[in-house]
Amino acid sequence: MENIRPLLEKVFGDVLEKFAFMFSESVTPSDFFMDAPPFYHATISFSGPHEGVLGIAASGKFCGLLSANILGEEEGSAPENQALDSLKELLNVTCGEFLEKLSGPQVIYNLSVPDAAVWTQEQMQALADSEKAVLLLVDNAPIILHGEITK
Repeated sequence: MENIRPLLEKVFGDVLEKFAFMFSESVTPSDFFMDAPPFYHATISFSGPHEGVLGIAASGKFCGLLSANILGEEEGSAPENQALDSLKELLNVTCGEFLEKLSGPQVIYNLSVPDAAVWTQEQMQALADSEKAVLLLVDNAPIILHGEITK
């Protein structure tokens, strides 16, 4: 399969803007930086005409901002589980839009329930250094997108 990073980056930017009224900025590895912990990583898998997985890794700072924007609440008021749920929902919507752009609106895919975990700074850095990473900043918070289509 061709490189999916450009499509993934565009779809994520569009979803983020519509879903949370936030804007992403693509950055080079030399301009990318790590925020303070905690870090979270969410993944979702899909099957259908194509099979694969999409993921997003982000700082707790971003997850809190995301949750506040989605729910129209005060920044910093979201509990950790709510912020993490917001990250998983953002990934879920991004995956659906990505697959529609990839295959068209009439093609049916099965999506898994998004899964999430706390990550270390070392795990974040390893993903940032990989070839499959899409490095972004959103409100000066680091975001790493990644995806792989296996079929």
